Amino acid sequence: MTHSIHGWLFLDKPYGMSSNKALQKIRSHFGRPKGGHVGTLDPLATGFLPIALGDATKTIPYLEKAQKTYTFEATWGEQRTTDDKEGDVLSSSDVRPTPETIIETMPCFIGDIYQAPPIYSAIKMGGRPAYEKARRGEMPQMEKRLVVVHNLSLIETTDKTALFQMTCGSGVFVRSLVRDMAIAMGTVGYVSKLRRVQVGPFLEKDMVSLEKILEIQGGSGVKDQMHPLDVVLDDIPVVVLEDDLCFRFRFGQRILFDQMHLPVSRGDVLCRDQSGKPVGFAEVEDSVLHPKRLFNY
Repeated sequence: MTHSIHGWLFLDKPYGMSSNKALQKIRSHFGRPKGGHVGTLDPLATGFLPIALGDATKTIPYLEKAQKTYTFEATWGEQRTTDDKEGDVLSSSDVRPTPETIIETMPCFIGDIYQAPPIYSAIKMGGRPAYEKARRGEMPQMEKRLVVVHNLSLIETTDKTALFQMTCGSGVFVRSLVRDMAIAMGTVGYVSKLRRVQVGPFLEKDMVSLEKILEIQGGSGVKDQMHPLDVVLDDIPVVVLEDDLCFRFRFGQRILFDQMHLPVSRGDVLCRDQSGKPVGFAEVEDSVLHPKRLFNY
């Protein structure tokens, strides 16, 4: 494989593997192109992990803010150090919330809510991940952050567990949500299963397993599984540049337009050439197109 690979792979991240480990395996298989991923999944979580390779990494910010949907299982009766089943038991409770209690509590966790990230998380504190302090036996004070939960639904329950589905904005910790819901119901709990099933408009059916990705050999195999780098850019206004303007754009030159020929008066746009190929991002200001980030593939 060569470094001339640019696009998105929608990985179904396997259980027990960190998001970064999955990314590095894929990069290594394709000759170590530039790479990145959207939305870290814990090792014990599975599901949708968007992987950007090559120039697709320049489009990562446009997917990072997308809504995400998870299914997850909460187990009641134990508080654990990591707020998931990997951690040590800190405390226990005999209280098991009924389905009615869960349904009554859920509205408190929908909309704009404040939550403190788990101490075992990658949130930076003093330039270092919080989990490093936690592993040293320290108890980092995690500041509450405002996040948004768009919807939360109860799928099924047992005596000890409850299965939920949630759609939320970026920055929501499912482990924190389960921890806080349990406390609100007079008990303790942790996440025992977690799967991301959707990112933005992309669904579970769009995912591909790591094994299948690592079986790819040759250009045709890559094409079958990889999405073009602009697949995440459907919501961005587009400016189509004629050949001479495209040439100037690639050299970073500002371009003056008649305002009637621009889709916005201010803000970011995606520039394409006459064939429809994306050539880069620009910022529009006072009818002037300012090149911002170019694609080099």
